Amino acid sequence: MAQMLERVCTIARWNNAFKSNIAYRLQAQEMNKLTLLLVFICGVVFALILPMLKETLLAVKGRSSSLGVLPAGVDIDLMDDGYVAMNKLSPSDGETSVTRKQTTELEDKNAETEALNTLKAAVELVDNGKAHRAGRLLHHAYNLAPLHPDVLVHYGEYHEHFKNDIVRADHLYLRALTISPANWRALRNRRRTRPLVEELDADLLERIDDKRNELMLIPSSSAALKRIKKEAYFHYIYHTAGIEGNTMTLAQTRMILETRLSVGGKSVMEHNEILGLDLALKFINTTLVHRVGKISLQDILEIHRRVLGHIDPIGAGYLRTTQVYVSNHVPPSPTRLQILMEDFVAWLNSEDAQKLHPIKYASLAHYKLVFIHPFVDGNGRTARLLMNFLLMQAGYPPVIIRKQDRMQYYEHLQTANLGDTRPFVRFIADCTEKTLDVYLWATKDLVPEIEEHTHDDGKTSHSAGKEMRSERKHETPHIIRSESIDISGESSDTLYSDGNVVIPVNEEEKEDDEDAFDSWTSGDYTSSGNWLDEEPTLPSRSFMEDYHNMEDVAETIVRIKSKRKFELPEDETFEKGQ
Repeated sequence: MAQMLERVCTIARWNNAFKSNIAYRLQAQEMNKLTLLLVFICGVVFALILPMLKETLLAVKGRSSSLGVLPAGVDIDLMDDGYVAMNKLSPSDGETSVTRKQTTELEDKNAETEALNTLKAAVELVDNGKAHRAGRLLHHAYNLAPLHPDVLVHYGEYHEHFKNDIVRADHLYLRALTISPANWRALRNRRRTRPLVEELDADLLERIDDKRNELMLIPSSSAALKRIKKEAYFHYIYHTAGIEGNTMTLAQTRMILETRLSVGGKSVMEHNEILGLDLALKFINTTLVHRVGKISLQDILEIHRRVLGHIDPIGAGYLRTTQVYVSNHVPPSPTRLQILMEDFVAWLNSEDAQKLHPIKYASLAHYKLVFIHPFVDGNGRTARLLMNFLLMQAGYPPVIIRKQDRMQYYEHLQTANLGDTRPFVRFIADCTEKTLDVYLWATKDLVPEIEEHTHDDGKTSHSAGKEMRSERKHETPHIIRSESIDISGESSDTLYSDGNVVIPVNEEEKEDDEDAFDSWTSGDYTSSGNWLDEEPTLPSRSFMEDYHNMEDVAETIVRIKSKRKFELPEDETFEKGQ
């Protein structure tokens, strides 16, 4: 009995243990389900919150970060002012503005080894007085390793001491500092060349300002000024569309703008590119130039909406939502565009930016917008229009960047990506000066009459006139096509204008001559005549009859018109923008 009772108790204990085990397992299963449910809910919540946290973090960091990547420990005083002032983008998501050639590690190592061996040989040649041969070796070393600081420094010293090219040498020293801020040789050379280059740049801008002031002396009612404005209008649209690959000729561009007729054999998109630029220029001329106040993001979007309105009506006027790639440059991601564009507009309206020279201010605005690349298409055209809007507000005419200079234009933009915006600013300044030279040449018949001085022998001389003519003698005359001029009933298609008179030509000579304007700005044209040596016929002006008071009068006019903005012509051909 005792054994049976013990067995019954054992069985009861096993039964209780079995039931407890089952209950524990069931409870564990329930807890696992609850845990999985909680983990799933937490994952969903984090998936929703994480993007918002990332945007907030970018918003906080994006305000104090940079367009380009400046190395740690760099001496800001020795860096390019424009590049440092533009440091408003964040590299937090792995982006970088310093674009490098994509090569393998072995290729880089082999190229660097060869470049250093070549550099050593070039230094020995310089020590032996064979600078010419050393220059070839240095150029070869630079091509092999364009980002090696020692190569850059020695190549810069060669340009400075043997080529007398201070500007090029200073650029190479700056690139070396951008890569290696602690390079003592680059620091020493940069401190020496920087003041000299700044003085050269200041002289260039001062010379351009003098030409602008001379152009502002010409009354707006001048027929010659109106003609050149209209001609330059056609050329601007022709060249800025041509930079983007448009194949329309100047004559075809003019026909589309004047008659609104289509050109056979050309695509609809090319027609729409011309019409879009026309609308954008009219919008700037009739709305933005005369407006007082700050520039807004909406103004930039409105310019883009007109540029691309006929091509992409849906995307025109809106920031892109996809990633784009431009050669070696990878623009910022679309998630950061709103912040970057707000920073860009804040910079445009900042006191520091507006203290810059107008040409430097407009050039940096152009570069910043192209760097951000806020649109899928039309970034270059919008940037050039924004640049010219800023220049027109300062009294400059719209600057024409010739399509023949496309590669140089892109190279300077790439150089700016590497840390030096000054070559791009100089390029825009050079284009500005060439454009002003064209305007001044086309209106040279409006130079004030100079008082004749009578000598004892009864002869007369024009001393001031000769002095003025000697200053302009370097400006080569060019004959331009002016199909829009109609004088004395002559057919407008058979007229050429040289700025003073209109010359009828035969129909056989009526050809597509879009390169005529290019020859003005490039200085390639050489006149076979000697009419520059003849005494010009100068119109009289009652308020400048006294030659001795002429400088005071001119100074007064410049002061009165210093606030005058440059306006495009307005007539039946140029209706107001929509």
